[in-house]
Amino acid sequence: MFFAKKIFFVIIILLLLLPEFQAQFQIFKTKPLKGVFENTEPPVFTAKSWLDQSFQVLFAKNFDDSIGIKSDLVRLYNQVDFSLFRIVHASKIVCGKDDYLFPTDYLEAASGKNFRGPLTINSRVSRLKKLQDLLWNKYKIFLLVILCPDKPTFYPEYIPERYSSNRVKLTNAKYIADRCKHEGVNVIDFNPYFLSMKKRSLYPLIPKTGVHWSYYGAYFAGDSLAKYLRQKSGYSVPRIVLDSITISQKPLGEDNDMGETINLLWGIPNTTLGYPKFHSVMDHVNSKPSALFVGDSFYWNWLNGNMISSLFNNSDFWYYCKDVYPRNGNSSLSISDIDVEEVIKKQNFIILIQVNGAYGEPGYGFTELAMSALDPMNSLLLKTPRSI
Repeated sequence: MFFAKKIFFVIIILLLLLPEFQAQFQIFKTKPLKGVFENTEPPVFTAKSWLDQSFQVLFAKNFDDSIGIKSDLVRLYNQVDFSLFRIVHASKIVCGKDDYLFPTDYLEAASGKNFRGPLTINSRVSRLKKLQDLLWNKYKIFLLVILCPDKPTFYPEYIPERYSSNRVKLTNAKYIADRCKHEGVNVIDFNPYFLSMKKRSLYPLIPKTGVHWSYYGAYFAGDSLAKYLRQKSGYSVPRIVLDSITISQKPLGEDNDMGETINLLWGIPNTTLGYPKFHSVMDHVNSKPSALFVGDSFYWNWLNGNMISSLFNNSDFWYYCKDVYPRNGNSSLSISDIDVEEVIKKQNFIILIQVNGAYGEPGYGFTELAMSALDPMNSLLLKTPRSI
């Protein structure tokens, strides 16, 4: 009995020392946490920092950040809370029915809680129409608004109960789609398109643990984009030809972006996912058209899934109309660092891609930026009124 107690004591001591040994010698290979985490630097000791206790606070924070098995302990804590209570420890993510993950801002947008109002949206779409006419009549640049499918609209049956009540009819995305059609603005609304395919689709168009359209859904959206541009613009746009579909029980890449962010020990079981392989074919001409995409993260699945390179000769992207991709090497490049007018005039297409109707601002401010660069005199006369 005494010997067993000694063994138990040694085990306890080794467990207590394990984090420090791991921090110093990396005994085990640990998986880093996903998301944004700010680790503190060791604080500098001074009499002032000691007396006002800032040193102690920063020291404790740095000690916690430096624990050798911190990522595993965090994942264990997250897994217990998720498995027992379906609590998600990640910013702006909630767990819905059947473990479908939803971004909270998407849920609020789909409920209409952040609807910007007819006055504001009417004015912005009206300005967008003026920009569309200017780009086409003067430069033969085709402008298109793309409204991406949002997960709560596509999966209302899996929305958490606390978000499924008190839903209203007017949302930014629905109102912008209708207003664009009324004003004559070129628009593709993928929400009704995806809903029409939902029951007959072989694989999920929006993944269970992902934010955006799946690579499978992005393929169909990209093929529809190519057909629309050929029909409406008159430009020669490549045709997409499907070669094969790879089947996977494990979500790949962006198909599991929320699943990765919640940092569990083991992933949430997923449905079978499809990953298309395809190539493009040019008709009559050898060169692909150029396009500037402006918008949010739905673009990345098209880029990483090779849809952009299949259809266009460039991959220019203005992320939220603020950050410019591709960047110059490793340095950050913003809109203020480039000649907006010069970049716009090089394009055959300007494509504004956004989910949730860009929360009432289609193009995330691109209209004002482009009008200021291309037609500064008229731009000063056009002001967007505040919503009422």
